[in-house]
Amino acid sequence: LVIDNSRSLRSQLTKVIDAGKILVSANKEKDVSTIFRFVSANKIELVQDFTSNKNSLNNALDNLFVEGGQTAIIDAVYQATQKVEQYQNSKKPEDVKVRALILVSDGDDRSSTKTEQELFQLLRAANVQIYAIGFTNNLTTEPDATGVSRQEKAKTFLTRLSTETGGK
Repeated sequence: LVIDNSRSLRSQLTKVIDAGKILVSANKEKDVSTIFRFVSANKIELVQDFTSNKNSLNNALDNLFVEGGQTAIIDAVYQATQKVEQYQNSKKPEDVKVRALILVSDGDDRSSTKTEQELFQLLRAANVQIYAIGFTNNLTTEPDATGVSRQEKAKTFLTRLSTETGGK
């Protein structure tokens, strides 16, 4: 799970935590999960390393908190993908597991240091699927100088992340 903890999701953090717990509860016995929280490029942290322990995962979710900063979604997904890529119990092809990141965000990246191109290269190389849960309703629908609203840009980005990686 890669969870946006920026102020733009302040009013929805309870829903985000509840959604995370639903996902954790769906884990099967041998499933392992990790939880990242992020705000800005310098505020991306692993709050729970890979574990199958649902209590540990739920506790990590309960301890999420909102703070200020310019959202860095690309950087957060990049770091989480690197972590997922490093995690593998076995090198045997028959043991390779499905690798998926569930991204919970409004999709409004404002400060990433990595580019979308760098992120998509890594995602393809690591064979990681992205499942995006987009809380975009609070973003402005007013077109900016490019003629596209922040909400529309966010939806387009989250959709592209999902479709190009085989997620949803």
